[in-house]
Amino acid sequence: MDHIHHDRTYKKSRFQQELEQSVSRKLISSLLLGCLLFCIAIAVVNALNQNARREDHLESVASTFHEVYNNTSAFLLDAGHTELFLSELRKDQDNLRYLISQYNVSALVEIQLILTDSKGNVRFTTFSEGEMNLHRQEFNCIAVDNACHLMRTVYTTVYHFRANSSEYVMIHPLYRDGEYQGAAAVYLNENDWTKLFSQYQYDAILTKPNGDVIACSNSSFLSQKNANKYLPADAAQYVRVNGNRYLRSSRSLENGTVLAYSFIYSPTNYSYLFVGLLLIVLLGLSWAAMFARIMHAMTEQMVKSVDTLVREIRIIRKEDPDHIIEIDTGDEIEEIARQVNKMVRTIQVQLNRISRNYPAIPKIGEAAGDFDYITQDAVIAFQEIFGLPATGIVNEATWYQISYIFTSVKNLAELNSEGLTQQDIEHTHTEDLHFGMQGKNIRALQYHLAVVGAYYAAIQPVEITGYFGEQTETSVKSLQQAFGLPVTGVVDFSTWNALYDAYTGIVESIPLDTSVNDVVLYPGVVLREGTTSEYVRLMQQYLTYIHGTYPEIPTVNATGYFGPMTKASVMAFQELFGYPKTGVVGTAVWNAITSLYSDLKYGYDKQPYQAPGYTIT
Repeated sequence: MDHIHHDRTYKKSRFQQELEQSVSRKLISSLLLGCLLFCIAIAVVNALNQNARREDHLESVASTFHEVYNNTSAFLLDAGHTELFLSELRKDQDNLRYLISQYNVSALVEIQLILTDSKGNVRFTTFSEGEMNLHRQEFNCIAVDNACHLMRTVYTTVYHFRANSSEYVMIHPLYRDGEYQGAAAVYLNENDWTKLFSQYQYDAILTKPNGDVIACSNSSFLSQKNANKYLPADAAQYVRVNGNRYLRSSRSLENGTVLAYSFIYSPTNYSYLFVGLLLIVLLGLSWAAMFARIMHAMTEQMVKSVDTLVREIRIIRKEDPDHIIEIDTGDEIEEIARQVNKMVRTIQVQLNRISRNYPAIPKIGEAAGDFDYITQDAVIAFQEIFGLPATGIVNEATWYQISYIFTSVKNLAELNSEGLTQQDIEHTHTEDLHFGMQGKNIRALQYHLAVVGAYYAAIQPVEITGYFGEQTETSVKSLQQAFGLPVTGVVDFSTWNALYDAYTGIVESIPLDTSVNDVVLYPGVVLREGTTSEYVRLMQQYLTYIHGTYPEIPTVNATGYFGPMTKASVMAFQELFGYPKTGVVGTAVWNAITSLYSDLKYGYDKQPYQAPGYTIT
């Protein structure tokens, strides 16, 4: 029995279930999206890292090749060296041997030299007798002929004597007085290339455009059938060599005469990827479990708060209509409860103000914020007057209609406070009115334009000054355009009749309230703590009067001195009505205080035969 009782007590409501399901879906979606973005980020970072490594490696290979090529070219093209090459074709060769030996001491890649005369005969070489075989002699002769025929300052080629053996050859034809004397050919040591490439973390291959290998750091990249050639079968970025996966890239050097290939070891790492994804999933699940516990606690608290609000509303509907909603949950629901009370008070204040123009609407009495039967009767009366379903419930249509009528009657009251009386207003057209005129008729025109402008958004507002200036002319033109009349800016007979007909329709629908509210306009100076003036005393009176409807705003004695208590009352008003809590009264706060004071004070004034808003015993 205890177990059954426990289940009944803690059974989740439908609202809580739907809330948890909604939050769970969003949580799971967020986690999945987070995992996906994390994987994408890893892939992007890995790709960027690989690209950076590839570019760095290619740049290093290219820089090394350029340094070797430029140093060797400078050696061949040096004028002193050229003169020595020419002289050594006929003289003792010790100086030339010393020159080559001295160069190789600091060279990145050592060289061997072959000097031939104009007939192709070898006149000097640093190769040994065994290295200077017939095959090399024939190759050198052909390469020198190609260099002469192509008329290149430095001709390059590759010499292959056996598999996996490559020597980069640079040939400089020698001329004296425009006549060919012979050629100097240097052979770059392949072992030194291998030593240079071994300094880098990754492998590289240098080739001629036809695929002849200049140097290769790893012979496994070359074909066993032709180890001196490297021509990629396709342009794929990733290649497999002996079961290993490499990222391959290339760059053209020396105006396309040399190609540099970079090979960066890049294993698929499926096992690492699987472990990484598994860790991400496990981390996501742990997050999900943690968030689920947090979500459950949050939704449980939210449900409790909502249930509290629902109970408070049920008390108003079924038990005590005068009940004020009071919730102390410390969350958004508490704020909702305060706003509900505030909205009820706002409706009551606005209905009281409207009832001055429409006495059929009974007074509500003190707008305490409780939606009682008197408030319901006032709402029903309002709905009947303005053709809304008389339900006594303030739905969206009733709310907006109350706000609209409240604003309208306030605007008309402000117009009537301009000092015009009905006897001052001329309602007939006696003459055409135009720019530059002034006097009583212009004031009457401006009054009618102001009234109509309060209800027609297309008609520009105008001040009642008695002078027909640019503002009045603009207002007249907007009226003429709105009613399909010629837009002249002159008030002729047709314009006046259209204006008066619109005015009459407004007056008949909303009776004019000709009383004047005794509130003081903003004094033009900011009121703050420490200020002493008559305006401070008036503000203190206004705030104390407002306290009768809004008890959240503390009362304050009307002493004329702006002290800490006055500041606290001002800050309470600012917080309640959405102003920054500065405790300082500027234009906006002064106008808000006086407007609310006017609405409350004169909204309670009862017209003859109007229900007072309280029970008479």
